[in-house]
Amino acid sequence: MRMVVGLFGDYAQALRAIEALQAEDYDTDSIYVLVRTTGAGQAGSPGLSRTGKTARALRQLLGRSHTRHLPEIGPVLAFNDLAVQLAETAPAEVASGGLRVALQAQGLEAHAAEAYFQGVENGMLLLFLRTEDQDALAATNVLEAHGGRSVFLFSPVMG
Repeated sequence: MRMVVGLFGDYAQALRAIEALQAEDYDTDSIYVLVRTTGAGQAGSPGLSRTGKTARALRQLLGRSHTRHLPEIGPVLAFNDLAVQLAETAPAEVASGGLRVALQAQGLEAHAAEAYFQGVENGMLLLFLRTEDQDALAATNVLEAHGGRSVFLFSPVMG
């Protein structure tokens, strides 16, 4: 089992990447998204509107979302189990690094976890895909072809 992870600054590109993964028969339950949201009083801050068109489109593609609050970032939307787990683990880890530590617990190296944390903090969409070893490179190519940044392939920590 492998994980492919990448950041998207353009939410429309992220939606197209998810649609492309689905067209290639990647299981929707294996696609995880974590994105900072904007809320009341946060006009102009980086992030996704919880009620906007993109959030609705993500819900249509991936199912129900969960809103969580990360003390170091603010409110986030989490889609599918791994993203929810990251969002729920991170507040407990704030003293030792929050989301960074939660990402490292998944198997990411510290420098990669920091880069992905910074991306989410700055309003980028973090997309994970769990896939079989033989399909991992093709999934990486899909993310990159659709504007994914800092796309990285790694072996997740099983637990």
